[in-house]
Amino acid sequence: MQLIKAAILALCIFQSAASTADDITVIFEAGFGTKSDTWSPVIAYLPKTIRILNETRSSLMARDAETTTLAQDVAIMRKRVKEASLYGNVIVVGHSYGGLVATETLKTSLSGIDGMVLVEPTTSVHRLRFKALDKERVIADDQILANYMPPHLQSQYQLLVDTLDSANPELIPLPATLPTIIFTSTKVHSKPMFIEETAQGKTLWLSLHNKLFEQVINGQHIRSDEWGHSVHTEAPDEIAKAIMNVVGMVTEKSKQDMNDD
Repeated sequence: MQLIKAAILALCIFQSAASTADDITVIFEAGFGTKSDTWSPVIAYLPKTIRILNETRSSLMARDAETTTLAQDVAIMRKRVKEASLYGNVIVVGHSYGGLVATETLKTSLSGIDGMVLVEPTTSVHRLRFKALDKERVIADDQILANYMPPHLQSQYQLLVDTLDSANPELIPLPATLPTIIFTSTKVHSKPMFIEETAQGKTLWLSLHNKLFEQVINGQHIRSDEWGHSVHTEAPDEIAKAIMNVVGMVTEKSKQDMNDD
């Protein structure tokens, strides 16, 4: 009975948010080396009234495409946010590296972003903290990645490594008033390929997400060992539900702001 009541409540929230979603734009940003169609299963669950911006990064459009830095990807996201904000509220959804692009964009475009859904986001201090945990393992993982990674992505990855190796060592939490939902996988792999899949790696990964989320007063940090790193492909309905929950938060916040005025 409790499950039935919970399902009915979730449906009501979804329908309520959908009815006010015609002034919402959702901007998707995929993970490293991943094209935009990875979000298709999630988008299929969203109401048609929501405007969708889901573009593949230029560095992935062709094998001979010019590589881009994190700063360049952030600049492109900043432009998208600015343009989309002219039509209403903007929610940014990012997975892994896409989550890093989203949080870095916040540093210069906070006023244009009204909500976020972060799916297993990479943090700016990722390399620094994992190297502090086990530098030799991180370097060994880089070599394994190089063996599996297509040649046209290797230079892209090296740019990212160089950026994260010289990052500010302080992890800045998300803004307190920004409606945000974060997904964190706590699943420890029985045969981990990379340090992030080990018990120690998961503990550190979770602590970084906890720090990122610690100031948020209107949101949710969802932790589960039922899925791995690609939550959006394993459980796209859960990501869609989270997006609609943030839509509801953003809509309510907009109403309150209007009443305060």
